[in-house]
Amino acid sequence: MRNDFKSDEIVSMKGKEYPVVGGRLRLAHEDGIDGITTQIIQFEPNDFAVVSARITLSTENSSRPFTGHGVASARKDARLIDSLLELAETRAIARALRFAGYGVEYTGAEELGENAVPLRGSSRSQRPAQVYATVEEITETLTEMRLDADVFFQFLALHNIEPNQFPKERLAKMKSNPEASKDAIYEALGTQP
Repeated sequence: MRNDFKSDEIVSMKGKEYPVVGGRLRLAHEDGIDGITTQIIQFEPNDFAVVSARITLSTENSSRPFTGHGVASARKDARLIDSLLELAETRAIARALRFAGYGVEYTGAEELGENAVPLRGSSRSQRPAQVYATVEEITETLTEMRLDADVFFQFLALHNIEPNQFPKERLAKMKSNPEASKDAIYEALGTQP
């Protein structure tokens, strides 16, 4: 069992540390991994993907396979909707490597979704975690904008965005330019105010 991850192979979220799949892969390649194969189990574009990954490790006396499955969905991974298949594959590989003993005590960062925050020194994006608006904040802003909440929630549904996954930053931008925001929402829905 190996867990000697480098600092740029770990992300932190809510006070806990999680390795990225790249760290697990590095360790496996250092140990001489025999191969990785993946198979699409189910794929519905812009909806969900299920992928299976098989890792083969050999020792002097045997070859051992380890299998993991990864799932990605538009509902859980809305910001990555165009990459659901790749995300499911990454998650499957991470799980198979975990089962093979690479960071077995850690959940993979990729399984956390898009909110993992990198530790200092990380080579991953240095953006802060996405902060989402509460439904109450959204409703309050919509009231101030004089925009019907039902219309806005229809707009979110059209774009496969859960209300609890709407970024606070975007809500603030809407509030700063309410007329343009309302026009864009009505145009997307094909309706008039």
